[in-house]
Amino acid sequence: MRLNMFIHNFKKYILLKNLPYFIIYLAVPLIAKAQCGTCDNPDERICNPIEACTVAEFIQLLTEIILKIGMPLAALMIILSGFMFVKARGNPEEIKKARSMFVWTLVGTAIIIGAYVIATAVVNFAKGL
Repeated sequence: MRLNMFIHNFKKYILLKNLPYFIIYLAVPLIAKAQCGTCDNPDERICNPIEACTVAEFIQLLTEIILKIGMPLAALMIILSGFMFVKARGNPEEIKKARSMFVWTLVGTAIIIGAYVIATAVVNFAKGL
């Protein structure tokens, strides 16, 4: 029992002691610069294939791509769940499946939009530093 209490307190102490270092560790890549621009001589060095110059721009680009792919898929899944409602014809099991599909499609859409909003807020906050 004492060993478990010691381990719990030790973990809490380590977490609180190292929290500022962890925050800095997460913030540094957001402001780090990557190789930007065109690659003049690709034989002498490795060229950056990504258009983003910073990690923040990369995160923004990645979330925009996910949003552009996810939103049409979400619309198709909502239409498909509507067809499932029509196809159910009052069958409680089929209606339950259609409702479940509709709800989880809405949850997935909310997660995609929320991730985009959070990523945009973090990037804008990091640019303000």
